[in-house]
Amino acid sequence: MRQVLLVDDEYLVRERLKRGVDWAAAGFEVAAEAENGEDALALLASARFDLAIVDINMPLLDGLAFAQLASVRYPTLKIVILTGYGTFEYAKAALRAGARDYLLKPIDKREFEDLLGRMAGELLEADADRESRERERRQADESRSLRREKWIMRRLQGLEPHEREQASLYMPALDDGNYAVVVVALDNDGDEEPAGTAGAGMPEPAGREGADAWREALLGAGLSRMPGVEWACGPDGRTVYIVANVPNDGGHALTEALNDGLAACLAHTGKAASAGISRIRADWRELAEAAAEAAAALDCRSLAGGGRSFAWPDVASRSGSANLPSVRESLLVQLRLGSGDAARAAIDGWLASCAAPDAPIARLHLLVVEIAAALRIHASDCGLAAGELLPESLLPQTLVRELATPARIRRWLLDRTSLVLEAAAASRKTSPALLVEEAAAYIDSAYADPELDLGRIAARISVHPSYLSRLFKPATGYSVVEYLTMRRLRRAEQLLADGVRNLAYVSEAVGFADPQYFSKCFKKEYGIPPSQYGGVRRP
Repeated sequence: MRQVLLVDDEYLVRERLKRGVDWAAAGFEVAAEAENGEDALALLASARFDLAIVDINMPLLDGLAFAQLASVRYPTLKIVILTGYGTFEYAKAALRAGARDYLLKPIDKREFEDLLGRMAGELLEADADRESRERERRQADESRSLRREKWIMRRLQGLEPHEREQASLYMPALDDGNYAVVVVALDNDGDEEPAGTAGAGMPEPAGREGADAWREALLGAGLSRMPGVEWACGPDGRTVYIVANVPNDGGHALTEALNDGLAACLAHTGKAASAGISRIRADWRELAEAAAEAAAALDCRSLAGGGRSFAWPDVASRSGSANLPSVRESLLVQLRLGSGDAARAAIDGWLASCAAPDAPIARLHLLVVEIAAALRIHASDCGLAAGELLPESLLPQTLVRELATPARIRRWLLDRTSLVLEAAAASRKTSPALLVEEAAAYIDSAYADPELDLGRIAARISVHPSYLSRLFKPATGYSVVEYLTMRRLRRAEQLLADGVRNLAYVSEAVGFADPQYFSKCFKKEYGIPPSQYGGVRRP
């Protein structure tokens, strides 16, 4: 119901108006009444009213004076003047004072109800007009905000030139001087079931609305202390901050402010976030390069875990090799043998290598590519639809960035491995496959025996050597002898990587009766003799 204020110094007039008119039929109710204009103004200051019915002749403050004041202070209020003066001059005075209409006393009930109908219609029109203007204002604000964010994101991507006029328009808080770019994203919870596209296990990025709370916490408790900050929300849910006038202290003040903001984000929203920080720059033409540095620095949470900030100078100093030899070949062997535990242990070993302090993010990207390739090859070999088990198009940088944390990356890789193994096992549980698994298991346990050969292996599982040979290579990709040699060389590599340098001991420990033959086989596999080997230990 719309709220009505009755203002008349005569009690009986107010009572007749309250009781003699069907206010509800017009959508009104009498919410308050006053004896003079001063009391009426006080009521208007304490509550909202839609319509005021005001007598023109009252003590202290008459109806015309009240209308003049109220129409200025409360422009949405409709005012109707009641007057006993029927001259045209009084009518004009009432309208000039701000009244919307007037009625002559004594009041005719039908005329009064018609007036209420007109007022209700005008109020509806006013509401619609006000809502339309507000909607247009919001749309204009949103349009300006979207244009601003679009320009900033294009500028960060190097798609817009550095123009001072445009920068002043869209980034007014910034000016010339040292600056840095910060990219912030929520960390995905490693215990949550990965969401996203079917078969891919890809997490959905946090939306704009979901980022509002932690963005406010980050700004309020951290970055607000920096001299100038502008931000934009990217399409992937990440927020990019451009921080100007950064103190030339090696980034310590910015890192401290950012870490305080990340802590406040966790405390206030219960959500952990990570940040990547570019190096401090002075040339604003290099803004896109700074944004790329910040994004690359943030990606390091995939190696070290989230809830912290990563500075590009520290990330760039990671000088370790990205190379992880024999991942695809080693994993394929375990997959073909159906050795889930061994495959998972190997993946954990490779991931541990990626978490080394000097490991570059490229090592993790390469590992994802190699594991995915092995899984796809094995699925294809088993006649499975690989697209149902793995994404059709897998970009390792995108996958690692969206999974974000070591726990989720590990889970994704292990889950995909289990899916492929389970599907392959369901498709090939036949007697020949079981014989190959038994033969391989025997080789894995007895490869150190120099007398071990095809005949002994076949005898162990009670089949003819030629039959075992026909089964083994299609199932594993290796002949029996090649598989035995590979297992011996892998163990030799581990001993050498652990610092064992007595080649005669290594040769004998892995089942080679002749050290020279061992050296020949090792050089053929690794390209260098064992005496010179100092490579990365392979799982």
